[in-house]
Amino acid sequence: MGQIVNLASALNISILHLFDAEDLNEPTYADPDDKLIVEVASSFPPLEPLTDEEAAIKTLLNSFGYDLIKCHGDYGLSHPNGIFTISKSDVDDIITTTVGAVKVTAKSLLIRNYQALNQETGWHIEPSPEEE
Repeated sequence: MGQIVNLASALNISILHLFDAEDLNEPTYADPDDKLIVEVASSFPPLEPLTDEEAAIKTLLNSFGYDLIKCHGDYGLSHPNGIFTISKSDVDDIITTTVGAVKVTAKSLLIRNYQALNQETGWHIEPSPEEE
């Protein structure tokens, strides 16, 4: 950038005269379809923020190639072939099912670790009720 400023100074002109000002404001696209995608996407309403639970589910879904979005109180679930609308109760069901599966898995791991500890030590220790 310093060389451009020096050149403009030497020519006694603004650096904007070295460039077509319209070109500076107009992004360039390697693929012409990209411009259309940007124009269409910019016409969509802004997305709403997700709750912490929804964001956690979104992250999990992203790892499977899906995405969860929220706009005007409506939810969308996207996948490689498109997007479809789902209800708030669908999102709540996904959250409830996921939380339940994680709890079962965590408890199973906890019990397995207690069993391994008991086998190694010969003791009989069980998880406390708070851990269950």
